[in-house]
Amino acid sequence: MLKYTLCIVPVIGLRKMRPSHDKVVQLEIRIRWEEKRLFSFWNDALSFVSERWAFAFSPWLVPAYLLPLFQTYWLGRMEKKRFGQRLESPASLVLRTWALGTAVGLLFSLVIDLMNWLVVRQDLIWIWSVTLLLSCLGLRFACLSYSAGILSLASLAAEQLEKIPVSAPWDKLWLSLIQFSELHWLWMAGALHLLEWALIRADGEHGVLPIQMRHRSGRAVCGFLLKKGWPVPLLSVGDGSWLFFPVFLSFARVNVSKPVKQQKRLGSTFVFLYGILLCGLMVLAEKREVVLWVAAFFAVAGHEWIYQWGRWLERRKESLFVSDERGLRVLAVLPDSPAAAMGIKPGHIVQYFNGFRIRTMEDLQNRAAKAAFCKLEVLDERLDRHMMHRILGEEDPGHLGIVGAIPVERSKQEAKQREVT
Repeated sequence: MLKYTLCIVPVIGLRKMRPSHDKVVQLEIRIRWEEKRLFSFWNDALSFVSERWAFAFSPWLVPAYLLPLFQTYWLGRMEKKRFGQRLESPASLVLRTWALGTAVGLLFSLVIDLMNWLVVRQDLIWIWSVTLLLSCLGLRFACLSYSAGILSLASLAAEQLEKIPVSAPWDKLWLSLIQFSELHWLWMAGALHLLEWALIRADGEHGVLPIQMRHRSGRAVCGFLLKKGWPVPLLSVGDGSWLFFPVFLSFARVNVSKPVKQQKRLGSTFVFLYGILLCGLMVLAEKREVVLWVAAFFAVAGHEWIYQWGRWLERRKESLFVSDERGLRVLAVLPDSPAAAMGIKPGHIVQYFNGFRIRTMEDLQNRAAKAAFCKLEVLDERLDRHMMHRILGEEDPGHLGIVGAIPVERSKQEAKQREVT
């Protein structure tokens, strides 16, 4: 009996108070789970690994692993529309995303096994129904924080309206919403965002899209959109047996004022702080139920605030990615181009072409059209000077594969014209 008591206590502490019959159902599930909990990694590693292999054929994987494909397809369309070709290999982007997400999923599955979190299939159906619905608004809305937060708020509100009669067939759906495990999913969202910090650090700068956005002064400035999403496959015990399920983590950030790697590190720091705050609220929610409302609201609002506040801030900062008196700022380099062969990278500044000053893309194309050989003087991101040279062929493009930033004079002139009109 002591064995059952120890496994029942976390359920009572980690779930909001339910009607008596609902609590009995949850306790029975937990007891059945404890009786069949012979496949734990810490008790039987071989069984755990074999179940992870079986997970590869789980139908739950389909929506989670399709979302990065859709994102990569959208990214490719935008790049071809603006530059005529892709900036990065779609296969490498997708495979890197899948591999990192799967690695984090394996690690977090061990955490779930230690924490004795119970995952119920009906909760998983709710999570992915809302996730797929929100993903229609954009990849960043597919993050677990949005679906878990929205469903937790809906479940808490449904409990307050529990006495309202609901007719069939909606009564079962209403009951499953009331029984949604808010604490489990909010805990999971907070803990996973601590690991998302590592995902952003490792993969955040891949698949960035050069963009133009409107500055607060009215002029157009160049920058980058950092947008990534990772499927995280998990293996846990639910309803007395193994349950294979994926979740999705996503991140988005607009950057006009910093090098991409620096903006990536800043974004990952905010995500890490978000995860710590959400986990802290969950600790308090175990003692006071009203804090659970705050945690559910913060799960959604806090995640959205990170993006909106960062975007608002970037619109008010001076753009780093402009072509000015120093030279032509490189936004991107097309693959298999002369610029890529010479080692030019995004963030570099092209100052001279065969001794002639370069400030705009027009300057570069005019000089390259008349030359059979190019000698470039380039400043890197640390403003160190480099000399690069290459023989130009007839098939080499006039822009050399360089995507240049808007000249600062042109962007200011456009802003003045808009003020006049």
